[in-house]
Amino acid sequence: MLDDGTYLDQVKAQGDLLAATPPGVLAQRVPGCPDWDVAGLIGHTGWIFNFVTANLRAGGERVSAKSIAAAPSGPDVLPWFAEALGVLVTALDEVSPATEVHTFVGPRPAAFWRRRMAQETTVHRWDAESAHTTPAPVDAAMALDGIDESWDLYFLRRFDWGSVPAGATMHLHATDAPEGEWLVTFGADADATRVERGHAKADVAVRGTASDLLLFCFGRVPADQLDVVGEAQLAAAFQAGANY
Repeated sequence: MLDDGTYLDQVKAQGDLLAATPPGVLAQRVPGCPDWDVAGLIGHTGWIFNFVTANLRAGGERVSAKSIAAAPSGPDVLPWFAEALGVLVTALDEVSPATEVHTFVGPRPAAFWRRRMAQETTVHRWDAESAHTTPAPVDAAMALDGIDESWDLYFLRRFDWGSVPAGATMHLHATDAPEGEWLVTFGADADATRVERGHAKADVAVRGTASDLLLFCFGRVPADQLDVVGEAQLAAAFQAGANY
């Protein structure tokens, strides 16, 4: 994990980039999230900000997602998003990282939301840019941290366990970060699946920058755009089974 201050800085920096999206591209479709245009993506992200802010300020009580107002449509989403970002950053800064708050995985220290919002905002900043320009890569340290976070929060909780045979192995190797290696041994379910840091031989190895590996894990970059060695169908099956 990175430190709490780094996460807070990333929420602000990546959020500012999203808030600066040119109004003229809001109707463009988002390649990695084809159900959304850019306005919808920014609205979704701002809605999450408001949901998190409400739960940070609820003193440990659960605030229902149904109570959070929907985002406006069209160009109005940009100033609305900027306001939601500012309020979130203030709440994250004011609530001690050690304070227990509600999250979608149960009570956790507020530091959970610093990390989650930094990662959420970073990936959606990339998404928005990908709709209208060549997106800037994700910072390597953030990308490695995002891969670590994703195993517990997303892939092992939501994975379609019929997509990859039990016993299959996948090695992820970040070419721009010596510590960026993982071995995944798939089981029949989350409890039987092991994710370990380190170098090891596997049925398939997927190599790329830390940014590209993170985006591969979240279905933004297809396996055939990375260096895949071994059983390439396993890399594709992993992407098919991951419910982002």
